Amino acid sequence: MIPNPLEPPERLFYRDRLRNARYAALADAEGFQEVRFAVESLGMRLLDRESTLNNYQPRVKEIALAAPSLSALPEKLLE
Repeated sequence: MIPNPLEPPERLFYRDRLRNARYAALADAEGFQEVRFAVESLGMRLLDRESTLNNYQPRVKEIALAAPSLSALPEKLLE
C-alpha cells in the first residue's frame, strides 16, 4: 500500500502536468526544466515535504510501476 495515495483528480492533474512537461522538453532541450518541476511537485505531494529528486525517486517509481500502461495493458496486448 502506497502511503499518501493520490486521489483520482490528483492523478489526472499530475498526468497532465508531466505530459505537458514532456512536450516542452521535446520542443526544446531547455524544456527539461519543466519535467524537473513536474517531478518535484509530484514528489513533494507524495512525501508531504520538500526534498531532493533522489529522495522522490522511489515514491514516483512506485506510482509509475502501478500504472496500467506498464502492467495490465502490455499483457493484454500480448494476448
